[in-house]
Amino acid sequence: MRDFYEKNHHIVESPVNITFEEVVAKDADEFESWVISVREEVLRIWDSYGLPPRSGGKTEEQIIQNFNRLGGYNTSSMWRDDEEAGTTGDVILNTAYLGVEADQFFENMYKTRIVRSTNDKIGQSIYDLFNEDKYLKSMLHRAKRHFKRDSFYLFATSLKKNDAKDSLISVDSGKEWVQHYLDNPHFFEGYDFFLEEVDPPKGKNAGYFQLDELDLLHMSRDEVEEIKDRLEYRNHSNIDLDDLKTRKISTRVQDV
Repeated sequence: MRDFYEKNHHIVESPVNITFEEVVAKDADEFESWVISVREEVLRIWDSYGLPPRSGGKTEEQIIQNFNRLGGYNTSSMWRDDEEAGTTGDVILNTAYLGVEADQFFENMYKTRIVRSTNDKIGQSIYDLFNEDKYLKSMLHRAKRHFKRDSFYLFATSLKKNDAKDSLISVDSGKEWVQHYLDNPHFFEGYDFFLEEVDPPKGKNAGYFQLDELDLLHMSRDEVEEIKDRLEYRNHSNIDLDDLKTRKISTRVQDV
């Protein structure tokens, strides 16, 4: 086996690597089966080829090219002032990605256990999350949040009031947007949407991306009740239409 691993093409080309659109359309049982399949596939590839589940990673040729660039890289921009100490130019802040390929020489890095509290005597590694069944419930919970509800906002955008650029049309309410979508499918060709429960808007949220919730398109429970018979399952797969726990329902749109 080589002293380094390369880009993980196996997981990219695997049948478990499906689209966000397919994930959203899955019901609870289908989604759980998919997560279990992903865990098994990641583990199989890791054990068979020594390839951890990294989204990045470079080929051997790319590693060589980037290492050869290190000697000529201008590091002067890395020196920053220490505002707390009041000193000048004595802090190194590396915001460059050049050289991160060094990680690929340490395949076992992701098998190293991290102890997160004084009560944790064993710790856990990324490998453990895929290999040990006791972490399945936790992974299902996180997978639903990150993949099905797209908590990183990688695929679906929150709709904004009176904003045709981000919301495709300029309207003042979530109900109005959804009705336009349902009544004019040709205009919205190439796009889909899903609903999610949110807390009543108060201002800027505390999520990964700062949004002013007061600017977003929302629907009330009564408004969702009025149009629920026209919705496809994928539009409400993240909420229980018969048991809405909050008063506000947010609308998010995605490319399909």
